[in-house]
Amino acid sequence: MRVFSNKGEASSSARNLSIEGWKKDEELLLELSKGGFGLVWGTHQNEGESNQYYTLNISHKVSTYLTAGIPVIVPSNLSTAKFIVDQGLGFVANSLEEVHAIVDKMNLQEYQEMTNRIKTFSYLLKEGYFTKKLLVDAIYHLGVE
Repeated sequence: MRVFSNKGEASSSARNLSIEGWKKDEELLLELSKGGFGLVWGTHQNEGESNQYYTLNISHKVSTYLTAGIPVIVPSNLSTAKFIVDQGLGFVANSLEEVHAIVDKMNLQEYQEMTNRIKTFSYLLKEGYFTKKLLVDAIYHLGVE
């Protein structure tokens, strides 16, 4: 597992974990586009810790992984979970153990089929399709000519 975070914020002696450090947007997308899965997960290190950071950044994380062309794995309580599954953009898991099982079970052909779907979706994200559609729909519904 590769973690892109400030090295001071994340540390581990786990043999399967690599703390990569913070990357600029372009560098991060390039690294992520090499393959893998985007794990969108949040935990609280300390009791009483706010989940505000997780809540505010969740959409950004999902869209970053999808823009890079990799499948996402999200918790079932995420607002976009159903959309992700329905569009074939990733998986929903209820625990990190379930995440591990999903990744282990997937074969290369399934992964390639999923990344092909994501490639189309990624293009729409990068071109601002969803923002443009929202604006056009809003103008249409307001009756603005």
